[in-house]
Amino acid sequence: MNTVPRDVKVHIDVSVSLSTRSYINTASINLFHKLQRHVVDESDGTVNCIGLYPAPPLPVPHICLNLFKDKTSSKDLLSRLDSHLHNPYLSLQIVEKMAEQAAQNNGFLLEPYLMAVNVVLVQDVFHKIPVSGLPGKEETLKKETKCVICLEDMRTNKQLKLPHCLHQFHFRCISKWLQSRNSCPLCREIVFVKSDFE
Repeated sequence: MNTVPRDVKVHIDVSVSLSTRSYINTASINLFHKLQRHVVDESDGTVNCIGLYPAPPLPVPHICLNLFKDKTSSKDLLSRLDSHLHNPYLSLQIVEKMAEQAAQNNGFLLEPYLMAVNVVLVQDVFHKIPVSGLPGKEETLKKETKCVICLEDMRTNKQLKLPHCLHQFHFRCISKWLQSRNSCPLCREIVFVKSDFE
C-alpha cells in the first residue's frame, strides 16, 4: 500500500519535551485507527455522521526510534520509519511533521528530548439505510404510530427503517440514538455488524 486510501484522513500531533529518563533523543510514534460512521438518507442523499468508533488495530501500533544528533537526517528517518510502516506516503507525512516541530523547538533540542507523535487514521464508512416512503394500507395497520425514542407521532417527520429488524423511527431520533449505541431501541438487535464494513 503506497498511499493512504481517499476515504482515510490522517491527523498528526507532535509534541516535544525534555527527556528525564534517557540521554538519547527519542521519537515515540503511536498509531491509531478509527472509523467515522455515516448514514446516507436514500430519499434526498443527505449524509449524517453518527460517530467515531475504534477500528481494528494497525499491524504496528507503536514505533520507538532513537534520533542521533549527528546521524539522523530526514532521509534516514524516512527510511527507518518506512521499514516499520511499509507506507512511504504516511511515513513522509509523519517525518515532515516531526521536522516542522523540531525546527520550532530548536532552542532546547541540545538537551536529550522525547518527541511524542500521535497519528490517527480516520476512515469514513457509509451505510445506506432506506427511508420509508408513503405507506400502503396494510403497512399502515402494522406500523407504529409513535416514535419510541421521542414519543411523537411518526407521521410528522422522515422515517427510517433499520436494516436487520425493520423497526421504524424518526430519522433524526435514530441518528442521535446510534451515536451512542449500536442496537435497535425496541428489540436490541445489533444495527451494524462487522460484515457491514467489509
